[in-house]
Amino acid sequence: MHNLRRADRVVCLTQAVAELAAKVLDEPLMVAPVTAPIHDWRSAERAVGVRTDFALVPGTLTWYKRPLAALEWLAENDPTIRRVVYCGRDDGSGCWPEVERLVAELDMTAQRRVVPHEELYSLYAQARVVILPSSLESLGLGLSEALLHANRVVASPIPAHVEVAHRVRSSPEWLPGFSSTGVAEALDATRKISLTEATEEWRSAAKALGLAPLPGAKAVSPS
Repeated sequence: MHNLRRADRVVCLTQAVAELAAKVLDEPLMVAPVTAPIHDWRSAERAVGVRTDFALVPGTLTWYKRPLAALEWLAENDPTIRRVVYCGRDDGSGCWPEVERLVAELDMTAQRRVVPHEELYSLYAQARVVILPSSLESLGLGLSEALLHANRVVASPIPAHVEVAHRVRSSPEWLPGFSSTGVAEALDATRKISLTEATEEWRSAAKALGLAPLPGAKAVSPS
């Protein structure tokens, strides 16, 4: 709130965070939506000949991302998955020890990994399900990447996630227990967001921020 009030210009990259910011700002703000990272764009890959016997939970191990809810969802909805990979750093808040306690209680196994971004694509493709149970996100880029690369995605229907799913044009399975609006029962995923569309979004955001193109910058091409 302090930083927002001091800023000469506020540009929000999702409508969801704009609605939060508007509660503390007297001045108008700008919304320049972005859907997916483009710095390391990859074509969707699918695991071939690899056992997909684990669930992937990406993101920092912290309370608002609700990592315990991923275990609870698995126990109730897909108890055949006994291994969970948490991909993110531990913020030291005591959240990870609670995850380990519940893992032992449910007789499951859990691993915490921190990997370079480029390794996430293989994890998305190999996991039987990717779960994003967060109670708050400002961008939701983890969901957009999961929707583009994972076999199955389960996510909380918080505003940023719902917004991103519409722009990706792909619906995850929505977690119950949230009051939300705008949740689509199904989206036409025959043509998900393309690199060209995602790049144009970032160009619009850069323009809203008043950023000039880097000298000699080249167009992004998919790998």
